[in-house]
Amino acid sequence: MEKMKSTARGLDVVFKILAVLAIVGIAILAVVNVAGFAVGYEKVYEPKNVSFAISAGGYHVDAKDLGTPQQIGRFILMLSLSGAVSLAAAWYGIRIIRHILAPMKEGQPFSKGISGDFKKLGWFLIGWGAVYNVFDLFLKNQLALRLLPVMGDGPVEVGIEHHIDLTFLIVAFVLFLCSYIFRYGEELQQLSDETV
Repeated sequence: MEKMKSTARGLDVVFKILAVLAIVGIAILAVVNVAGFAVGYEKVYEPKNVSFAISAGGYHVDAKDLGTPQQIGRFILMLSLSGAVSLAAAWYGIRIIRHILAPMKEGQPFSKGISGDFKKLGWFLIGWGAVYNVFDLFLKNQLALRLLPVMGDGPVEVGIEHHIDLTFLIVAFVLFLCSYIFRYGEELQQLSDETV
């Protein structure tokens, strides 16, 4: 029992640190976006202010070739917003996990409501996995559309590999199974408490 308590405490500390890092990341992205709106993305991403290049497969792409400063700014905005949404989702998932760990730190793993938290985490993971896959597909298409005009006048073949990651469904299934097991444990704990 003491080993479970100490493990739960250690995991809670790790997840608390990760939650703080997620909040800091959201704040940094918010400041960057507010600064971009205040100054104007077209000024921030002017070719004279942005100097990067991508070289791959015999192609060389400068920042100025990726579009107008407004287009680059909108693309950077989409990337940073997706990062902020991802960090917010991570923070919410961490919050649920810490709620699951709270009674375990006290040595009561089958406290009432823990099975519901496992189920909530499973449904959250299904929703987030679906959103992530759709958004990933959208960003890859946007990036391909940005690079296509840069490739030149000759015949160009651009392929986008769409991989739909279904790992989140397996993890959600395991969480639903844990929910069932913990619900059974909660019932046994309740019967034990009534007997005593």
